[in-house]
Amino acid sequence: RPVTDEANKDYYELYKQWGDMGFPVALWVYNMNLISYFAPLNSYYTDIANYPIYDEIGVMWIYNQGQWDNTGLTAFFHLKECVQAQLAWDSDADINAYMDDYFVAYFKDAAPVMRQFYDDLRLRLTYCTETLNINGWIGTEWLYSTDAFPYGEIVKYLDYIDQAYAAIEPLKRSDPQAYELAYKRILSESLFPRYYAITLYSANYTNTELLAMQKQFQRDCDTVGFTYMKEHQPISNLWNAWGI
Repeated sequence: RPVTDEANKDYYELYKQWGDMGFPVALWVYNMNLISYFAPLNSYYTDIANYPIYDEIGVMWIYNQGQWDNTGLTAFFHLKECVQAQLAWDSDADINAYMDDYFVAYFKDAAPVMRQFYDDLRLRLTYCTETLNINGWIGTEWLYSTDAFPYGEIVKYLDYIDQAYAAIEPLKRSDPQAYELAYKRILSESLFPRYYAITLYSANYTNTELLAMQKQFQRDCDTVGFTYMKEHQPISNLWNAWGI
């Protein structure tokens, strides 16, 4: 929730007190889920609400900590970082217009379906916040649960990924370089729902299917440079746990 929300009233008052002292403020906030780098954290729209508040109280330096030790990202974390950069330069920037441009530039012909994926994920996370009492703590396990993401939601996200691959297929011939970029970016976004399918819904697959999914997941993490499963824990720990 935004810092101005009733749930964060104490923090907001503290921010204003620091600002009232008349000195430039340095702020350290978070945008990652420390439980798992594959799990989302619902800060997608709170940043848009919070950055004008940071500007208002005199914040001069901000460190919005993401997955600092991971080179690959999923669950639209690259989008979050780009939005944060825009807001750091201009806290009143038109982020909706920026995101329209971002999806077209980033996902090429798959922009419409990937935008639908993003919008559905954001709505699902808002539902979790409002109905499942899931707070914004960066170490919460609640967003990594079957309550937060029923199997039907995961299947829907995976279908969006399949549609996105199909949408960029013509680029393979007309612009191979653009195809390769878009393909890897879609592949990165596939890791979040695939991880949930493998770990939360393993009973939905045969042992043979599950092993094949795990091995392909391992190869794809290597392709996109996903190197850590959580802070300070390399992805090799996951492969060891899976026995692959």
